[in-house]
Amino acid sequence: MGQALLDGWLAGGLAPAAVSVLDPAPSERLQELAAQGLRLNGDLPAAPAACLLAVKPQQMADALPRVAQLAGGDTVFVSIAAGTTLAALEAGLGAPAPIIRAMPTPRPRSAAGSLRWSAMPAPTVRRWRWPKR
Repeated sequence: MGQALLDGWLAGGLAPAAVSVLDPAPSERLQELAAQGLRLNGDLPAAPAACLLAVKPQQMADALPRVAQLAGGDTVFVSIAAGTTLAALEAGLGAPAPIIRAMPTPRPRSAAGSLRWSAMPAPTVRRWRWPKR
């Protein structure tokens, strides 16, 4: 699902160089995008606008410590991991952070799907603005 979302954003005009991906087993597609400027398995930017957590629920305990350094600032965390609660995400990050838990439909590349979401803390998420391309 994470790859499908990324492909949709790239098709919409997002530059590969604007994206950092941490993936212990990167696909051939991610490796191709790395050749086009995508940052693959390198250092994370200091304060990205958003951090997408697109891992299987059983991998979340390993993934959260890798991005926990981004918590406590203005980075919004978006999780598409089914079954991982907002409370578990907050505990795993170890610092207060705006978190959105989202369940996209299986058609993110088409940009015609739908999305169910919940967020915490609500006041922080409400003031967040989507980054410009």
